[in-house]
Amino acid sequence: HCLLERLGHFAIDNHLGETFGDSSLADTRFADQQWVVLAPSRENLGDTFHLGQTPDEWIDIAGLGLGVEVGRIGIKRPLLVTDPGLLKAGLVEPVESAMAATCEHVSLFSKVTTDPPESVVLDALEQLQSANADGVVGLGGGSSMDVAKAIAVLATGTQTLADAYGVDKVVGGRLPLVLIPTTAGTGSEVTPVAVITTGETTKAGI
Repeated sequence: HCLLERLGHFAIDNHLGETFGDSSLADTRFADQQWVVLAPSRENLGDTFHLGQTPDEWIDIAGLGLGVEVGRIGIKRPLLVTDPGLLKAGLVEPVESAMAATCEHVSLFSKVTTDPPESVVLDALEQLQSANADGVVGLGGGSSMDVAKAIAVLATGTQTLADAYGVDKVVGGRLPLVLIPTTAGTGSEVTPVAVITTGETTKAGI
């Protein structure tokens, strides 16, 4: 749905359903919270993508725009969740620097693995809590974004990871969340679902 052709811009939408032009798809549990959806840069967009009922807002994530936007949705101490590959490729530093220019403190968790196990989620949650982070930014593919979504929910302390597995099992709210996809495969940035590996051959969804 959202192809990030190059690390450049993202768009904001308040309701998941409005992303698809159908308000019946909106998840009412998060209706009062900001939902961040990424898309290609405007100059490469053409007529292939739009957010339907809501106005498009384009922000340079490699410049000051990202830092201003995370502040606008209430994040002062973000935890940036990503994987070692993006860190080595140099794609993390511009995003981290953009937020550091406007935020009080930026923490980095870069240990996400493919099909993340529960241990990775819990390690990320521990770092979020120890850093006193007040928001989560997921940068990468579906694995990084799923970990970011999971810890944003678990950070409220209303339930354990095991309690959150299943359909409509999440209770309470979540921390402000920004998702920045670097692949077009999973669509994790536009769904309320996170998939976690629970054993050698098993997975569970939140």
